[in-house]
Amino acid sequence: MFSQAYVDYTVFTKELGVKVERRYSDFEWLKKNLELLHPGLPVPPIAKKGQFRRYDDKHLWKRVMILEMFLNKLMEIP
Repeated sequence: MFSQAYVDYTVFTKELGVKVERRYSDFEWLKKNLELLHPGLPVPPIAKKGQFRRYDDKHLWKRVMILEMFLNKLMEIP
């Protein structure tokens, strides 16, 4: 039996009415590139990749909450 090696997170923006699925590596890419393109920008932290390697509901929920806080903090930056 094969198991999924990654998790897709659904991101929905109310303002645009758009729903997309993203992997954790997409959030890492966004954070890294914001830091490179905008030095000095206070880019919020996200959990390290190895921190939530288990895919049980408890750990996935924690990661979802961290990613949600990350996106909300980004939206607060003028």
